[in-house]
Amino acid sequence: MSDIDDIISPDRLHIIGSDSGAGAIKFYAGKIRQKPLYSVLSYMGLNPSFGPLETLTSPSKRAAWARSQSHGLFETLWPEDSDGTKTIKFIHDFWDQVRNWNGAVTVWHSSRNAEDASFLLALANSIDRIIEFDFVDVAMLPSTELKFVSTGECRPQDIGAALNFAYRLKPENIEELSSKYKTLSAETSICRGFRDGELVEQSLEEVDCNILRHISADWKQLHEVATNIMISVWDEGYANEPYYTLIWRLRSLIAKNKIERRGNSTGPLYQDYPLKGDVRLVS
Repeated sequence: MSDIDDIISPDRLHIIGSDSGAGAIKFYAGKIRQKPLYSVLSYMGLNPSFGPLETLTSPSKRAAWARSQSHGLFETLWPEDSDGTKTIKFIHDFWDQVRNWNGAVTVWHSSRNAEDASFLLALANSIDRIIEFDFVDVAMLPSTELKFVSTGECRPQDIGAALNFAYRLKPENIEELSSKYKTLSAETSICRGFRDGELVEQSLEEVDCNILRHISADWKQLHEVATNIMISVWDEGYANEPYYTLIWRLRSLIAKNKIERRGNSTGPLYQDYPLKGDVRLVS
């Protein structure tokens, strides 16, 4: 079997942190194989940069933690799962499939993305055979044209070139991940992000301050504010603030009367379109 046959074989599981990235892999493999590739698993629904690391592999604990947070964190992370049944099943099924997969595994990630970095810590802490896995870090590819902050940026035409730079973790790499897991678990706050190139636990105050500094006393369109926040983080070369983070914290800051929002809505706050209306600081 050639290398390309091995890479797109249904016996190899591809794990990736974005649905669009998963789609790119399926499209690339399907075009070569002339039939669909189903062994692609997205962990996007885990929302791994949020919450205690230990809950990433414990469905019931994760759902309970999210529900314990204020201003609808659970509803923001999993808006179509009011009783938590789907979320708990998704998390259980995801890890069950990873643990029970007998074939080869390729993990796609970005070392500059807080979601991916958090997932890798949980993966290293819970899967013994991780040393057998292949990894593709889309943030560290040699070609400047192929360096991505998020796996969601990968297009089908990028997949083949990126696979040429797959690597395996060394024992010392796994030890570093284990040590980082223990450190962050002991410092658990609300979410994780990069500070000075290092993945750290972030408090709500830190996340909120980053949002508030993009809002002034003048009315601005909410989608423009959110776009500026995302751009500012990505311009620094890292992805810290997932979309759902902004929705949750904006909802919270409005409820706390830190910012004011105006604009027509045909339903409860953010139900129809999360970034509808204008916002400004409360004077």
